[in-house]
Amino acid sequence: MKKSILNLEGVQVLTKKQMKMVDGGRRCSLDTSTEPQVLYSPGTTEGPNAGELVPVAVTCAYTCRNTFLGIGVGSTYTVWGGC
Repeated sequence: MKKSILNLEGVQVLTKKQMKMVDGGRRCSLDTSTEPQVLYSPGTTEGPNAGELVPVAVTCAYTCRNTFLGIGVGSTYTVWGGC
């Protein structure tokens, strides 16, 4: 079976160094059970709105799981990022 795979067009054998660099990734999906969070920044120091907080971004929760070669490994965890 190995020979038939190696004979396919475009297949190349990785060196040991390249094999060590094979890294997994992660798959994430939007967590709809949590509400988006609004991030605020201090406003201006002068004028009628001095000291008020100004919304600058909205973040959403994502449930993620690490993968290796497309297979989920380990526990799920939450990451906050742009919506």
